[in-house]
Formats: sequence, structure tokens, C-alpha cells
Amino acid sequence: MTSIRFFFFQILTGLLLAVPFGFAEGAGAQELPPFTTDRPSQSDASTLVPPGYLQAEAGYTWAEDDSAGATTESHAGPNLFLRYGVMDRLELRLGWDGYLSVQTDPDPTVHGAGDGQASAKVYLWEEAGGLPETTLLAGTTLPFGKDGLSSGRSDPFFRFLFQYTLPEGFSFGSNLGVTWKTSATATGGKDTDADFIYTALLGYGVTPQVDAFVEFFGALPLEDGVAGSPTEDRHGFDAGFAWRVLPTVQVDLSAGIGLNDAAQDLFIAAGISYRLP
Repeated sequence: MTSIRFFFFQILTGLLLAVPFGFAEGAGAQELPPFTTDRPSQSDASTLVPPGYLQAEAGYTWAEDDSAGATTESHAGPNLFLRYGVMDRLELRLGWDGYLSVQTDPDPTVHGAGDGQASAKVYLWEEAGGLPETTLLAGTTLPFGKDGLSSGRSDPFFRFLFQYTLPEGFSFGSNLGVTWKTSATATGGKDTDADFIYTALLGYGVTPQVDAFVEFFGALPLEDGVAGSPTEDRHGFDAGFAWRVLPTVQVDLSAGIGLNDAAQDLFIAAGISYRLP
């Protein structure tokens, strides 16, 4: 597992070191395609990475949750996604949750690698005639994380990604889909449950370089949880901004809260994204 973590950190470090050289060389050479990211909101964007371009999105997330009298604090990074545009309507993606640190009072802290993800975006149609721009995102988790942090199974997911353009620099985006998640049972086994997930995001272009958003998101269980126990809906709210410090380099900051007891209480995230060449 150490070798896997080292491999991903090598990729991230190499891409970070390449940024100043790659963008300095390409600056002003020609008009670049629009640069959009899936960070920092819970909503994935309906746009794809242009064909022939490689895009890296990474960040750090701190979260806290108080459930049944026990407080859990977690740290995760680099939350890495590598996205490659294969053709106009197809993007391939590899992701990694990163190195995780989870501490639940009074238990000791658990450290280790999280799971990965492989997925693809397929662009379906443009915004027209009252229909939103629509993209399908589908994939599966890759359970190579540390025992106790990994789900131990490949869990599939899919989302339809919608985007409306609104007047005065506003936009509205939404994701609707289903995700499966494996959890450990009290007897030491594993059980996989399905959630219907939703997001609703209002975005605003503050300047040509700065975008801000507010967002509601959540998950509704489609069946009973582990060992047949009932599960609860989870709903949250977050807000943040993204700043394109260079034409294809972006930094972001966001924070969110849970809107009911079953949801995560609080999280704060920061990240950087960039595109090559």
C-alpha cells in the first residue's frame, strides 16, 4: 500500500512542478479553450476537459461530525483527480481519496490510504429549447485503500449532470444519480447500500476570473442500512469560490454544514486545479 501512495504522490508532485514551466511557455501563444473544474462544489460540472488536454484537481478536506455522542475528526488529501479529454464528448478520469486520518473519541487515530475511483464523462446534449446542458458521469470505486478505511468492494455510481445559463452572470447546476457504498456489519461482514444523491447549485461570475457558489446537496437511502437497520436522509449546505490565478490554474476554498443530525456537521476544503499543456 505504501507503494501505491508513493505512486500517486509522485504524479501530483510532478504535475505541480510542471505548472510554472508549462503555463509560462504557453502563455499568449494562442487562445486557450475554456477552463472549468469539478472543484470545489459537491456538484460535478457538465463540461468536459477538451480533447488532448490533461487536467489535475487536488485539495485538502477537514471535517468534523458528532454522532451518538462520539466526535469524529478527519483529514484527507490530496483528494486527487486526473481528467483526460479523449474526444469532444468523452472524458476519462482517475481519482484517489488521498491519505486519510480519522479519529473518533475515544478510539485511536486511524491513518492510511483511501480508495480510488475510475470513471468517465459522456456529453449528451447542449442547452437548448428549455433543456439543460446534460452529461452522464459513471464509474466505480477502486478498493485499494487501507483496511478499516477502504470499502473493500468496487462500488458503482452514476450521475446525470445538468447546467442552465441564467441572466446577469448567474448559472444553475444540478446532479441527480445513484451511488452504492459498502460498510462493515457488526458481525465483521460487509453490506452494500444504495443512495439517491442530489445537488442544486447557484453559481455567479463575480469577475471573469472569480466564480462563487451556494449549494444544497444530500443523499436519500433507497433501502434499509447495514443488517436491515433503518437509515436516514442526509442533507447539507455549502458555499465557496474559485479563482483562476492564471488562464489554466485555479485555487479554491469552500465550507459546508449539515442540515440534519444524520449529515456531517462541518467541513472545510481548499484546493488547486490546473490543465496541461
